[in-house]
Amino acid sequence: MNSFYKKIFILVSETIIILFTIFVINQTAQIVELSKTISEDFSIFVLYALIVVYFFIILIPYISSFLYQKL
Repeated sequence: MNSFYKKIFILVSETIIILFTIFVINQTAQIVELSKTISEDFSIFVLYALIVVYFFIILIPYISSFLYQKL
């Protein structure tokens, strides 16, 4: 029975992660599209700035787990 609940939990978790990723991509596209009304160059800057922010948001847990691992 535990295996059944574990599979259901993993399926639900993967679905939430996929939906959240789609949401973030959609919001990023909308922000970049909105910034195009100001300037084409500004929209490129916004896109690259958001990519850097997303990269650091993903990287921080890996760095902290590496630095603060228990010996």
